[in-house]
Amino acid sequence: MIKKIKLLRFSLILGLLINFSPVASQNTFNNNGGDMEWSNASNWTGAIPNGQQARTKFSFAGGSINVSANITVDQMQFPDGGGAVVNTFVGPGSITMTGYNTSQPLQTNKIGQTVTFEIPFTFDSRNNAVETFKLNKASAVLTFNQLFTVNDEFVISANHIEPNATQTNFNHSLAGAGHVKFGSKSRPIFGPVYNGSNYNGILKIGGGTGAAAVKLVSNVADNGTFLKAGGVISVVNQGATITINGANTLKGGIQTGNNTVGLVINKNQSAVGLI
Repeated sequence: MIKKIKLLRFSLILGLLINFSPVASQNTFNNNGGDMEWSNASNWTGAIPNGQQARTKFSFAGGSINVSANITVDQMQFPDGGGAVVNTFVGPGSITMTGYNTSQPLQTNKIGQTVTFEIPFTFDSRNNAVETFKLNKASAVLTFNQLFTVNDEFVISANHIEPNATQTNFNHSLAGAGHVKFGSKSRPIFGPVYNGSNYNGILKIGGGTGAAAVKLVSNVADNGTFLKAGGVISVVNQGATITINGANTLKGGIQTGNNTVGLVINKNQSAVGLI
């Protein structure tokens, strides 16, 4: 009996050890190495962050960080105190974000802060969890200038509206089957060369009425593809506004679910889906 009890205790301890996932400490980019290189350990307060639990914070004079490898992170936080206004990520590498140990894997926290990805970006959450990209301070701008692959649903939300509204720019393309939900006070803008032909997810319009309302604008150039044939915009809350400025760019459908939505179409759409 004693041997059985000891064996049971050992099995329980082993199981706890196997299932225990320690939360990684936050690692701050300070550019002490002076070359603005992600893969230089001298630029970080700890080891070079690269893993599904790697939590990062960016505190430096501002500029372009060179990402020369394919990097995975849990979180990217851009602080107020000590944080830069301009934050740009360039190079031959890419960034995959997991939100492994946080509900807000991307945060901006400084007034007028800009975060720009000139490299491919992927969101791939742990256990398909829905996470939030949060623009906390006024006039912040989040921009994706290269392919954004969405493997799991995420939400973009903000705290401010005009004249201090934040903005999220999609200037290249979306891919993957994960949904993108535009939450409270968000201002998504799809640029002239954006291409939605390979995106299989749903664009969800959340927010709400009044100040919480979402304002989505598509500036995709004439005859481009903002929403592909068979693509879906799903309006899940009242009060949103959707503006389409390019001709023949809206080829999918808009599902309102009996929610009121302001639809502004400034040019002809020859192949629009069901609205």
